[in-house]
Amino acid sequence: MKPQTYDAHLSVASVVLPLVVDAGEIQILLMRRAEDDYHHSRQISFPGGRLDPGEDPRQCACREFQEELGVPIKDSDLLGLVDIGFAHVSNSIINCYVGCLQGPIPFQPDPQEVEYLIPVPLNFFFGPANVGLDYFEHGNFRYVSPVFMYNEERIWGATARMLATFLTQMNNALEEHHV
Repeated sequence: MKPQTYDAHLSVASVVLPLVVDAGEIQILLMRRAEDDYHHSRQISFPGGRLDPGEDPRQCACREFQEELGVPIKDSDLLGLVDIGFAHVSNSIINCYVGCLQGPIPFQPDPQEVEYLIPVPLNFFFGPANVGLDYFEHGNFRYVSPVFMYNEERIWGATARMLATFLTQMNNALEEHHV
């Protein structure tokens, strides 16, 4: 799979699906976006955003991670491109990279972009009671999306679809290696 860099009719963005390994536990770090007038205000998401002119998708993922979470992520921390998602509400193609970081990490979220961080144990996502499907409408279309409920947080839309793709790929790799 090759990352998407340009489309004349769509916005192009990159995100990092951060795996944080700390004290023998793996967590996926999500965040609640700050309230603003943008399409994804107060939604649960991965750190990321739109490509700047002349920037490649990996550079964008690293830049946005640092801007939003206040700590750098090295290109070498990105394990690879796991999905190319689509956000219907903002008409955006999203390059989703998996990043692996060793914790603890002194995150310093930018309050202009991040309301709060949501570390979720990886094992949570494999509980069948923790995932469902929901429908949402945008324009004249109706879409289906996986939905994860973690505590009171509703993870849905492009974030949930990219997360489900990652979990499926991870599960397939484990099965392939008989783990």
